[in-house]
Amino acid sequence: MGLALSATTGRRKAQRLRLAIDARLITTHGDFPVRLDNLSGTGALVSRPKQDVFTACVLKWLGLEAWGQLVWMRGGYCGIRFDRPLPPEWVESTRAVPAELPEGWKLATPSRVRRI
Repeated sequence: MGLALSATTGRRKAQRLRLAIDARLITTHGDFPVRLDNLSGTGALVSRPKQDVFTACVLKWLGLEAWGQLVWMRGGYCGIRFDRPLPPEWVESTRAVPAELPEGWKLATPSRVRRI
């Protein structure tokens, strides 16, 4: 068990797709809204306000769902490893969806660009 790391570089084999889309996390404690922050074929990072510890879960997003296990939890974030790798077309269809960040989360755009 553990993360799938490349033996030559020490990096993950599956690249993570950075996102910010609405999702649902279903655990034995309930069904919670979460933000899907990143996704790969083998796992996901989600942000969630409810910090109940769980083991098994179902992550639902964009009409898709995957069973998984909690790998770690810290400061409102949790890492999930999927029980089975996702089909590549699921990752690709998720990539096509633009991020849905709340207005307050967007970085301010400076009125002038400073050139050096």
